[in-house]
Amino acid sequence: MKRETSVSRRAFVGGSAVAAAGLAAGSMMGTIALADESAGVGTKYTKYPNPDEIGIVHEASAEEEFDVVVVGTGISGMSCAMLLAEQDPEAKVLLIDKETVPGGNTNLAEINAPGLSVPYQEALTAGMERAKGKMFLFSGILWAEVNSENGKVSAWLYDKHGVELATDFHYYLGHQGNRCVDTLIGIITGDPAYASIDYRLNTQAIALLMDDDHTCTGVQIKDVNSGAYTNVKAKAVMLATGGMGTNMELLSYYTGLDVAKCMPVGLGQDGDGHLMVEYTAHGKAKGCDPTSGWVTVKGYALWDPLSVAASMQYKNVFVNQYGTRFNSEDYSSSRGGQSHDFCNQGKVFSVMSKTLIDYFETYGSDHKSYYYQDLPTPVADEIEESVDGEVVFKADTYAELAEAMGLPVEPFVADMEAYEADCVAGEGDKKFGKGPEYMIALGEGPYYGFECQPVVLQTNNGIRINALAQVCDMYFTPISGLYAGGIAVSGWHSQQRELGMSQKLGLWTGLRAARTIIEENLGAAVAEDWYGPAEYQGGVAGKVHEPGKSLPGEIS
Repeated sequence: MKRETSVSRRAFVGGSAVAAAGLAAGSMMGTIALADESAGVGTKYTKYPNPDEIGIVHEASAEEEFDVVVVGTGISGMSCAMLLAEQDPEAKVLLIDKETVPGGNTNLAEINAPGLSVPYQEALTAGMERAKGKMFLFSGILWAEVNSENGKVSAWLYDKHGVELATDFHYYLGHQGNRCVDTLIGIITGDPAYASIDYRLNTQAIALLMDDDHTCTGVQIKDVNSGAYTNVKAKAVMLATGGMGTNMELLSYYTGLDVAKCMPVGLGQDGDGHLMVEYTAHGKAKGCDPTSGWVTVKGYALWDPLSVAASMQYKNVFVNQYGTRFNSEDYSSSRGGQSHDFCNQGKVFSVMSKTLIDYFETYGSDHKSYYYQDLPTPVADEIEESVDGEVVFKADTYAELAEAMGLPVEPFVADMEAYEADCVAGEGDKKFGKGPEYMIALGEGPYYGFECQPVVLQTNNGIRINALAQVCDMYFTPISGLYAGGIAVSGWHSQQRELGMSQKLGLWTGLRAARTIIEENLGAAVAEDWYGPAEYQGGVAGKVHEPGKSLPGEIS
């Protein structure tokens, strides 16, 4: 398969994003900085060029008014808009997304592990223990709030709205997230009960409209196709704008990792929400870190068989710029640490032989990937066709392979020979303790080398919220009328990745924000059974959830 220089959005969800159109100048309302000749050079806190001038109010050609504006159509945005319509049918809701297709990174998620509620005190105790283990870089209280409502949010998604708990897919091969997006958008657009939701794609949120630093009164939006700006007055704005995973330049200002080495993967994860809140009392968004845990062969799509076999398996052998191994290659307990570990190296190469290639052709990938998990991985022909001397290399000896990859010959040969001897001995890896079950002797040449790179699938952290999903300043004084959810927010993850694609957090924050908005901003009441007649009990549409497959609450 031909190598790509980046992963296209079309490859994920069947449609490419439309680039944002031209910008205007001037302003209409609010205390936010106005667009002028200096706009587009930097943001309030960084030197990021900010080509869309996010956070800066422009001259608007129209005005609209809604009760609530929800920005983003991932699981957080969709759930927020839907619950608003369910609990307050008279409320006018505008649901927007700047992309040509809905769903954001929810399209890439499993959405296949609902959970049961954890008693609050038990959840609080567990949350505090987790916070201690992560140096209190996240809130154990917020963790408890989320997990104590697992059964309710699961019931709302799987029981009340019929999102399928699929059992017939190999994770990302089945794109269960696509099924979830299709189900929820189908309800929004097809069920008359949700007619109060005005759903628009190709519509980008540009800046928040503020009466003062602590009072949000709406949002300025832009028609991506025409470039026209509209000021939308609202009682509440919910930012479900995703992370920074597709904007490496902006991300470089918010992380300590060398993300210039990374391949961005995702849909619309450009940090728009982070930049907008920086023009409020919130201040600078908290540091974001890549959290995907994935790596790939440089320039190859994640699902490409070559990349699956050469970069994602515990049976792989990785060397760095010094020509030596730097890890046991077993990243099973590191929660996404492989991408971080690769970022910390100058370069990383995977080394394979025909023996290892034949293994994957016969038995498939058994770790890290999900794409071909337990399925034969057709890779031999592609590897031969892909040898280019730039990313994919081939040589008859270890010494020749080191020279081809530009690595020091002697340490590379010594490390590979030592690894080979450990494979043959069958007692595990003496250098890093890799288990013998993950070791396959490479045997005789020819040998193949693959330059690898980390992948950024999503980011954690960013917008500060409280347990009501309200955006707050650094002292946790809420900004009136402003809410945020999903992976755009901080407090749940810190800078470290949890399980899955953070859909549990996205779903909870969307539903939590909706309930707060209804009571605080719309003056209505939320029914006690907002999630349905009963909390999730473990079965959906005749399909039984297997508790042993995941921990309680892992809506991944």
